[in-house]
Order: sequence, then structure tokens, then C-alpha cells
Amino acid sequence: MDDRERHQQGMKIRREVLGNDHVDRATQSATELHCAISGFAHALCWGEVWSRLAYRASTRSLLTLAMTVRFES
Repeated sequence: MDDRERHQQGMKIRREVLGNDHVDRATQSATELHCAISGFAHALCWGEVWSRLAYRASTRSLLTLAMTVRFES
């Protein structure tokens, strides 16, 4: 898969996970810096990692939440 295909796949999955309204709002308010970073995120995170068939979407969501939780003692 080339970068363009990864980006398209990433946008498709992002819309499935987050919903069209959220993605449209985020896209409309994007700055130049945001576009550069989000292009990378769409291609790599959403397009490459989230499109793998090894895990269901619900499992990937749970893993994402688990990785972002900060535990304090």
C-alpha cells in the first residue's frame, strides 16, 4: 500500500470509529501544522495500524484506552 492508499484507508477507518460529524469538524478547523501531523496520523496510525485485521475494532479501541490510561499510586 502506498502513502495515498494508507491515508484513504486511514480516513475511512477514522470516520467509522469517530463518526463523520467529528471528523468533518476536526478537518474544517485544521491549521497547517495540524494538517501535517494529521496526515501522518491518518496514514500510519489509522491507515496502517488500525486497518490490520488481527484485531476487531472493539479490541483496538480497548487497547488504545488501556495504553493512554495513567496509573498513579
